[in-house]
Amino acid sequence: MKLINGTEVIDNSPNEKAGELAEAIFDDVVFLLDLEEKCITEDEDGNSCNTELGQDLFNGIYEQCMNYFEREEV
Repeated sequence: MKLINGTEVIDNSPNEKAGELAEAIFDDVVFLLDLEEKCITEDEDGNSCNTELGQDLFNGIYEQCMNYFEREEV
């Protein structure tokens, strides 16, 4: 399977594929809708992490991706 950004998923488990796809979609949505300031922040160590809104958005995208891949397995 190829993702939006062209990277290949090696692990074929539904949750791994859903996680990779959700991450790619999340990155595109945040960038296209100019939501970086609202969805991404830095922790005390300077690492990027999601804000509460960003995590909620990612979780919603991930859930939809999981639903899709679970249906594909049946």
